[in-house]
Amino acid sequence: LAFQSVTAEVFAEETHSSPSDFDDDEGGKAASRVIESSQINQLFQALLLTKLQRDEATAAAAEAAKASVIAERSGSGASKEEIEAAAAAAAQAAVEAAAADAALPVIPDAVARHVTRLWLQSTQNVVVSVFQEDVAATLRDLGVRHAVEYTTADGLFSVDIAIEEVPVVSVSGSNAGSASAGSGAGSASASASETETGGSPSSTAGTELLKIAVECDGPFHFAINTHEPTGATKLRRRLLRMLGWSVIPLPFYDHYALRSGPERARYVAALLRTAGVAVDPARAPPPADAAEVER
Repeated sequence: LAFQSVTAEVFAEETHSSPSDFDDDEGGKAASRVIESSQINQLFQALLLTKLQRDEATAAAAEAAKASVIAERSGSGASKEEIEAAAAAAAQAAVEAAAADAALPVIPDAVARHVTRLWLQSTQNVVVSVFQEDVAATLRDLGVRHAVEYTTADGLFSVDIAIEEVPVVSVSGSNAGSASAGSGAGSASASASETETGGSPSSTAGTELLKIAVECDGPFHFAINTHEPTGATKLRRRLLRMLGWSVIPLPFYDHYALRSGPERARYVAALLRTAGVAVDPARAPPPADAAEVER
């Protein structure tokens, strides 16, 4: 966020222009030369994260104020309508107070518009990797409907693979944990690919439209020579969860450690089950044989 406070000054100093020039095509090009694409991405995501956090805090404050008024006046003899009106007024006051306390950092509107425009453009410039194609092929084998490089309804993200309308199974809690290596995942560590959920799946069998993102995380999503996700990867997952998506990270080192199609299918099926996605029994891979378990 500290970057935001100097953006306008850097732009003006380097281009001898004003922040309003971000709205002009030529000015926008100059701005892009001054502010690198990685910084633009950081700035947009910082703005989005701040807004989502503010919205969550504001909603929580409004609910707390409303509940407090209802609790205080329930035994006062006031009518239901009076209590509801007082609760609504208290909630609105809490919203206004929270908005004043959690104001976004000062940033010129033109700069924010320019950064947002470039971010939205970047979500349309996607390339499907061989890794994604492999995972998509596994999902097809499992009979799971999906979309590759799915643009979210708000246009803010292109999800590597989005799971569409599928059968759902009962899971306990909003985060059922990780698939175990003993469930036919071969030598790969499925625990490194824990399912991160942004909401609880349905607890009953049937079909439901779930916002589930399978993120095919290649080498650049991890710190060098480690299995630790980079800050950018963690932030992407966090923002998707805040926007209501369940995130299933699928790291490259697990995927490529599995040697056969059935091994990969068992691994992906186990990950999907932790998010409440049932695989058609008729399409489920056969159990692991002794040699595979040994590997």
